[in-house]
Amino acid sequence: MIILFGFGKTTKKNLGPIADKKCKLCTGSYDYELLKITTWFTLFFIPIIPYKFKYFLVCPNCSRGFEITKDQFESIMLTKDGIPLNYNNDEPIEPAGDSYAGKNEVQRNFLRIMEQAKKQKRNN
Repeated sequence: MIILFGFGKTTKKNLGPIADKKCKLCTGSYDYELLKITTWFTLFFIPIIPYKFKYFLVCPNCSRGFEITKDQFESIMLTKDGIPLNYNNDEPIEPAGDSYAGKNEVQRNFLRIMEQAKKQKRNN
């Protein structure tokens, strides 16, 4: 019986543009992209368990970047575009007590339109 396992399989996830910074190499001002690189334990060449995470801010023009800490990464994710994000699906976290909690964007828009229609009906 042959069991193949290994270490070192990496995956890269681009989490989008984050901060407008001036690049020291290409001397342009660009929105740096946030990257998360995950290293996996594999079984039969299938990634099973992640065991190492690295976070980088990268210039989209010249691909030069620098590593950031986990704390810096988490603070960036919590304030991306000034709105706290849900790590599971990158949708804004709804404030507690919001009547739209648990609704997607289409449902929220529909409910807002219905509330506006009710207000107009009361005013007339």
